[in-house]
Amino acid sequence: MQVDASTTSMARKGRPLMADPPPHRSLEDLCQELEQEARHRIGNSFQAVSALTKARARAVADAPTKAELNELAARVEAFAAAHANLRFQDGRPVMLMKEAIESLVNGLRVQHEIAGESVDLDVAPFDMDPDQGLPLVLILHELSAHSFKCHGAPKICLTADTRDDVARLTIVDLGFHLPKEVSAASGGSLGWDLIRLLVRQAGGSLLRPEGRSDAVEITVPRHRR
Repeated sequence: MQVDASTTSMARKGRPLMADPPPHRSLEDLCQELEQEARHRIGNSFQAVSALTKARARAVADAPTKAELNELAARVEAFAAAHANLRFQDGRPVMLMKEAIESLVNGLRVQHEIAGESVDLDVAPFDMDPDQGLPLVLILHELSAHSFKCHGAPKICLTADTRDDVARLTIVDLGFHLPKEVSAASGGSLGWDLIRLLVRQAGGSLLRPEGRSDAVEITVPRHRR
């Protein structure tokens, strides 16, 4: 049997013939890698569903059907924006709300080709249980998408903060007045029905600030009760 000269040379110099085994990794490192891998794979799934829905929309000639499919794709992307900001902190999953809201709004800007100055964001950093934060992000998507779709380039003022362990989101659209019948008890369209159901799911409340027909305030407990 012939032995490669470089191999025998390495052996004479005291260097190992095999690569060193990978260093031992802590359980925390392994959990972080698993979390990143799961987030990556689920994010890819969201992107695939959105892309397939958009492709179907392009192939459809019927305008109402095309619009419905594009709205469905946008809702899937809203899920993706929220999911991308899930983290584990102190052994529990949380949703980073400032990052999730900013990601969602930026996606809507791109989708509807809206200038950045059209949306005034004032969002304080805070986190929520995913079961509470996801409905809040989806509610924001429905409200913002309605403004962008129906009014082109409205001036939207959005604030979000947390007090007394309750997240409070207020959206004001200076370009139009919201229908008076919109409330936590009644809908009027698929979007408003979704908002009403999501508010109920999160155990929150939907308010129309007194004297304001262009504003909606949603309050949701940060943690599941």
